[in-house]
Amino acid sequence: MKKTSLLTFKSEFPLWLRLFLTAALAALLVGAVLDLQLRYEQLPVATGRIPVSFLFFALFAILGALFALMYIWASSWLAPLSRLRARLGWVRWIVVLALGAAPSIFLSFSEWSDVFSGVWVRCLTYAVILLAMVWLLGQGDREIWSWDGIVASLTIMGVVVILCDQLRYVLATPLSLSWSEGNRLWDYSVLFGHRLYDYPADKSIPAYIDIGRQSLWGLPFLFMDPDIWTMRLWNALVWTIPYILLGLAILKPGKGRWGSWLIFGGWALIFLTQGPIYSPLVLAAVLVALARRQPLWLAVILVMVAGMYARYTRYTWMFAPAMWAGMIWMLQAPRTPGLSLWKRWQPAFVVAFAGLAGGYIIPESLNAISRALYGVPFQIGNANSLEVNLDSISQNVTRQPLLWDRLWPNETYSMGIVFGLLLAIVPLLILLFGLAWKANWRFSWWQNLAIYAPMLAFLGVGLVVSVKIGGGSNLHNLDMFLIGLLFLSGFAWEYASARWGGSLHKFPLWITLILPVMLIIPVFSTMLDLEPAGLPDPVKAADAIGGTRDAAIAASKKGEVLFMDQRQLLTFGAVKGVPLVSDYEKKYMMDQAMSDNEEYFQPFIKDMKNHRFTLIVSEPLYVQFQGDNYLFGNENDKWVKWVSIPVLCYYEPVETYPGIVQLLAPRQKAEPPAPGVVCP
Repeated sequence: MKKTSLLTFKSEFPLWLRLFLTAALAALLVGAVLDLQLRYEQLPVATGRIPVSFLFFALFAILGALFALMYIWASSWLAPLSRLRARLGWVRWIVVLALGAAPSIFLSFSEWSDVFSGVWVRCLTYAVILLAMVWLLGQGDREIWSWDGIVASLTIMGVVVILCDQLRYVLATPLSLSWSEGNRLWDYSVLFGHRLYDYPADKSIPAYIDIGRQSLWGLPFLFMDPDIWTMRLWNALVWTIPYILLGLAILKPGKGRWGSWLIFGGWALIFLTQGPIYSPLVLAAVLVALARRQPLWLAVILVMVAGMYARYTRYTWMFAPAMWAGMIWMLQAPRTPGLSLWKRWQPAFVVAFAGLAGGYIIPESLNAISRALYGVPFQIGNANSLEVNLDSISQNVTRQPLLWDRLWPNETYSMGIVFGLLLAIVPLLILLFGLAWKANWRFSWWQNLAIYAPMLAFLGVGLVVSVKIGGGSNLHNLDMFLIGLLFLSGFAWEYASARWGGSLHKFPLWITLILPVMLIIPVFSTMLDLEPAGLPDPVKAADAIGGTRDAAIAASKKGEVLFMDQRQLLTFGAVKGVPLVSDYEKKYMMDQAMSDNEEYFQPFIKDMKNHRFTLIVSEPLYVQFQGDNYLFGNENDKWVKWVSIPVLCYYEPVETYPGIVQLLAPRQKAEPPAPGVVCP
């Protein structure tokens, strides 16, 4: 056998790799058989025939295994196909994209997804398709695989997995798909869609959302009256496309390296989805990334706008653009001999100050002017107008309990914040520190400070915010830290490409080994969980919508109707002719409940006692305390204390559609909803 590189095999695999791949394939096949046995062990007895779904998967597994074995042990048999592959040119990319998309689309939208629900079945499916993609991406008519092909194939698969995970919720049902999804769609509508509601035209509609998210997600309402399917499609795009744009903005496409550039954009989506991260912060980071290659005057404007946009979306983000910009410009500072320290570091200080001005100085100046003229802080829409000082920061951090146990494995997040974060970033940290060592990077202490100071600050803030009650179920509060790592990754990849070239077979072996790990880990659990979005039975859903509509219209003729939940029914016209009551929206009530804000709930309890509303539309309410042994158990207990008990004491369910919605009307006489409960 002709000697080959460990990175690219031209005609056949070496024996050790053949044995390893064959053993892996055998393990996947055995595991898949066990998965199917568990699923079908009762069906032949019950039906007397083999299910079509079983035959379908068996055919796929047999053909896939035969292809894999031929690929591993007799790749020369594929020579005729290899010659055809070489003549396909760019068309093979269409085939590769189709193959990479097929399993995730099938699992996300097919009724047969349940047939492929087993872990081993899915691993076998993705593995066989990955082998086919890698073979198709081989060069010429002799190369059978390369690391470039593996990385490109895994990136395509990962991107499609994430897109399908979002797009499977693009549905036309008017009902909310999760605890807050429906009311969140209502939030998005009120900035540009006031016209949709029976509400005084001279009054703005308050919503528990910041202007950054509301203006971005609410853009369709500026141009049209979108239906709920369109808004869910827009939501899916907003949660994905900005991530890709950030990756493309960070990395400069070098000559002949467009493939690496596109792969980095795809990996940015894969990496940041581990948060996931709110898109306004991602867009602020895009402005900082674009500023990197602009003249200094334009960079200042872009970073300043990024700082202001971040501040008016979430005040904890106000310093992020300034810190990212300072870090980036410090790392790319010129090393010209004899250049004075001021000229070397001046651009970094200028852009960092621009970000500080946009995120803090200008907003605080506007607050001071507005308070002097009108007695209130400056506010844009529903933007957070918090005046930032030590007292306000301390009050905001301590107004809700900090659940430190959520740093570790718990019922709300099985891995815990610490272990979840380590799983997300350790492969990348190995790559970054390895590149720094292998490439013998030399940073001044100023540059090291510019890296470690902001990153440690981002990490500390993210961990503290993650343990606040209501959070800690994922890594989204570590958003600034994760984006900072992405910026560092772009810098490192540019340096590595300049040193070793764009093709991975020129890179050190350990780099090529860590890249697939970085692409698989973030999406592996999603691959195993992909399935069509679960919906209520169509008949039950139609009954719930019709019953809510009829009851709300009838009750509105007698008085006010409160949509505490399911406000999107008003937004998209499923319920018409009912005036909007903006008070007591459930997400805002939950926030106040988690703060034990008795002052806020005193008017609410009074309104319940006085039967202000002729009908309340809510999620099904129960009095059941859970503690921290349940998913979001602490949050549930706060909700029960401040919302469920006051409502159920003075209102009684007149119709409950389990798992969907509950309609409540005033009780003739106050009554405790459970033994031992005292009505407020």
